[in-house]
Amino acid sequence: PAVSTENIDTSHKGMQAFADQTQEIIASALWEEYK
Repeated sequence: PAVSTENIDTSHKGMQAFADQTQEIIASALWEEYK
């Protein structure tokens, strides 16, 4: 496979940041909708 453990590590950190960002966006959207 073309994916190395280094790429997995980097991509995991990237996905973690992406997940945090997405969670904030969703929370903001829900707050706007239900406040």
